[in-house]
Amino acid sequence: MGMPGPQMVKRYGLEFKLAAVELSSAPGVLIKDVAESLCIHPFMLSKWRKQVRDGVLVGDAPKLDAESVGELQRLREVEQKYKRLQMEHDLLNKAIRFASDRKRKSSPSSRQRKTYSVQVMCAHLRVGRSGYYAWTRREPSKRAVKEAELIDHVRRIHAASRGYYGSPRIRHALRHEGITVARSTVARVMRRAQLQGRSARLYRRSRVGQRAFFTSIANRQQGVKLERLNQIWVGDVTYLRLNGHWRYLAVVMDKHSRRIIGWSLGSQRDAALTLEAFSHAWRGRKPEVGLIFHSDRGIEYAAHQYRQKLQQHGVVQSMNRPGKMNDNAHMQSFFHSMKSEHLYGQKPADEVALRNSLLSYIQFYNQQRLHSSIGYLSPAGFERSLVS
Repeated sequence: MGMPGPQMVKRYGLEFKLAAVELSSAPGVLIKDVAESLCIHPFMLSKWRKQVRDGVLVGDAPKLDAESVGELQRLREVEQKYKRLQMEHDLLNKAIRFASDRKRKSSPSSRQRKTYSVQVMCAHLRVGRSGYYAWTRREPSKRAVKEAELIDHVRRIHAASRGYYGSPRIRHALRHEGITVARSTVARVMRRAQLQGRSARLYRRSRVGQRAFFTSIANRQQGVKLERLNQIWVGDVTYLRLNGHWRYLAVVMDKHSRRIIGWSLGSQRDAALTLEAFSHAWRGRKPEVGLIFHSDRGIEYAAHQYRQKLQQHGVVQSMNRPGKMNDNAHMQSFFHSMKSEHLYGQKPADEVALRNSLLSYIQFYNQQRLHSSIGYLSPAGFERSLVS
């Protein structure tokens, strides 16, 4: 690769320099406009102007073409008009963004003040400068202070719920703390704080291993009025995906308080799985004879060893009516909440991690999560209220 040659330096004559200086001295003409029209750098033209003032460049300047001067003046006017229209367009777009807030819509923001002068923005938005400065010095209104406090409460409750709660449950959690507020207000505050409850579309539940079985077992919990704990238990099994394989979760719930009282996780969906969940619940509750246990019509609940276990404890077995999955809606609701609020998006490394995750959610569900069906209390809180 050869060495670069000497840089070409363009030299201008005296007459050219004097003509450029004279042209830039015309009223309403900017140096940068003249420099651009003559294809020279503005710094060079400024240097020539200084040399003329200092007497370095001396000579008779040529007469200027009036048409050229007029063209430069018109160019300057067009440029100024374009900048003004562009500024108004930008301000209008920014004002529209604050249309939901009257005060912010009619008042220049701190970000806009870095770009535009207060005088220009006030004139464009038809706001008096004195009114604007008075607004900037004004203390926040009582409503603004109250809403700021409410946002802090909502953030705290939303975080305590692990991000599960939407506006209905947060509203009732606030009521438990003595703060009365409308649901629409909570929803608006949550939108402002960019908070929302967790919900998701879940994969469709599989029907592998399920069929109508033992049609002689009736739905004995239907129409029974709930009056006490350990009156009706409900149970079901759901599928959980773990590293490309299925794990099965059997759960037992007290229908009166919605409390999860027994559960079991395994790799096989069989009677041993559901028996373990039932035994877990039985050891913790020890109910009286006559308890009704309701489930769907799965083989793991209709198996001989499971039915025999219920008979040994004096438990009355109940099953869904054929084709009526909503007969066990309480368990379906729990599984949906667990998956959409907690498990959706998680990828446990192994079965131990999955088991710990389930234990954490069930403890939260029993001790903290508010339930609309029991007066927005937690299951444990509802049971305490029955005792008191």
